[in-house]
Amino acid sequence: MADALGVPTDGRPMIRFPVSWTSHRHRHGVVLALVYIAGAVALFHAAWFASGPAWMGAGGDPPLFMWYLAWVPHALAHGQSPLLSDWVFHPQGANLMWNTSILFPALLMSPATVLFGPVVAYKLLVTAAVALAAGLADRALLRLGASPLSAAVGGAVYGFSPAIVGESLGHLHLDIAVFPPLLVVLLDEIVVHPRGPRRRMLAGAGLGLATAAQLLTGEELLAITAICALVVLVVADLAWRRQVVPALRRAARPMAVAALVFVVLAAYPAWVMFAGPQRVPGLLQPQDVGVVNLASLVDPTRLQALNWRPPQDSSLSGADGYLGIALVVLLVALAWFGRRSRPLVVAAAGTAVVFVLALGPHLHLGPHTTTGVPLPWLVFERLPLLENLYPERFMIAGFLGVAAVVALGLDELARRPPSVRWSLRALAAIALVGLLPTPSFPAETAATPAFFAEQKAAALPAGGVVLLVPTNLYTDMYWQAMAGLRFKQFSGGMFVPAPGGRPWFGRPPNPLTDALQAVEGGIPVGVSDRLRAAVLGELRTDGVQSVVLGPLADFPPTPDEVARPSATELRTERFLEEVLGHAPAWTGGVYVWARCCAS
Repeated sequence: MADALGVPTDGRPMIRFPVSWTSHRHRHGVVLALVYIAGAVALFHAAWFASGPAWMGAGGDPPLFMWYLAWVPHALAHGQSPLLSDWVFHPQGANLMWNTSILFPALLMSPATVLFGPVVAYKLLVTAAVALAAGLADRALLRLGASPLSAAVGGAVYGFSPAIVGESLGHLHLDIAVFPPLLVVLLDEIVVHPRGPRRRMLAGAGLGLATAAQLLTGEELLAITAICALVVLVVADLAWRRQVVPALRRAARPMAVAALVFVVLAAYPAWVMFAGPQRVPGLLQPQDVGVVNLASLVDPTRLQALNWRPPQDSSLSGADGYLGIALVVLLVALAWFGRRSRPLVVAAAGTAVVFVLALGPHLHLGPHTTTGVPLPWLVFERLPLLENLYPERFMIAGFLGVAAVVALGLDELARRPPSVRWSLRALAAIALVGLLPTPSFPAETAATPAFFAEQKAAALPAGGVVLLVPTNLYTDMYWQAMAGLRFKQFSGGMFVPAPGGRPWFGRPPNPLTDALQAVEGGIPVGVSDRLRAAVLGELRTDGVQSVVLGPLADFPPTPDEVARPSATELRTERFLEEVLGHAPAWTGGVYVWARCCAS
């Protein structure tokens, strides 16, 4: 027996699957998985089919994640904790729990990293992240009662959404967005469709495992998902007031199991993060930036196939929040015509609240236009830890809500007159075309000096400390990863505590890095006895044994920039030669002072 809205009143599950889906679910899942994988490979084809070493994305962030992928198997092979590392910022090291270290995915990808290298492992992980997010969203939507076709469409809306595709440019800790739909599947198993105590307990253990895995993948998305889940729980409580409390009582034991599993698995990583060495206190990111502005809601970026930007316009401001005019209208229409469906109403209301949070602490009309009107996130950004969240990233979870409204709303149209049904289906087709990602997703090709790419770095002392020049934080970590982490390094591209307890990205200022940056920038630097003593003293204090000077170019360098020294590189070589007191060896496209800083 059920009420007028289809909600059971006799203790049965709130949603029952059609028999046809149950009998064909495995075939449906396999075919759809292949479709999603093919779509992800097509999206990133420029990186997969490049003639040389290449990866999808832009800027310097991808090499950081390649380093993380290389670090985990290296640490485990050498009996070291993967949560801490003195292979960067030697000798103090870095706390990887305060950085985007994707420790759990790196562990899973270790065989691929060891066999094929960090570049291939990175491409595999980015491609799998998009396809898996879409596949799990499909599973979640089926759990919510969507038909197979609608769930498949919704899965594509989530996995290939502007938010996830945008994070594929280089934020792998956010691009791996499998936790939000997985949370829906597990909570459905625990709360909505209980299949006996044993299944509920197993689902509870799975929830604890998934939450711990997300902590070791990206704390930011874990916090975002938790806040969004709380929003949906409040909305659901308003919609199903009589059913929610009994359901939560049934879920008490499985949730206790989830908490126990999470504590067991996450206790040590959490201790390292909050009480371990090199923890980074305070505000890491500027506030009132990284928000969705109202213009970005309907203004496509260059990551959409249909956009009106000139080729030279590389703006990605607000990319996570792009919906398009057609999709905005479609969502409103589906919510209106499906207002008698409580699951649809909960999805629509929850998505609306998440979107408001994504707008940030103040309303922004455009990328550089703020009204100063306060919004709810203003309260959250004053809380410890949450102050470091970028509000626009709430749209990762928000697009799961969008996918739910689309999938459930399309099914609800079957009850509407043909004129309404076909009009909204046509609008849905237009909206989905507007979401299509660009067929020319950015890809980077990196020319690596042979010294690192061909294992010539074996000339350096194994496990020795190396100063890599240039001082570009992305270049040195990429070279170190390509050399198989044979050596430790003086700097790195991570957050570390600076003198005075404030956070700092990269090596805190010191005489050596200040002088190198000045020389690289073309500023004459005289090598006085005082400067030489300060630089050599710092190198010796930090245990630096070798110095390697490579191509001084924007990352990634071109083959021409790797093949021959530039004027800047020659100028820097003369500076280092004068400071270190002897000439380097030229080998594998770099200058090497193999043993330079002995006392």
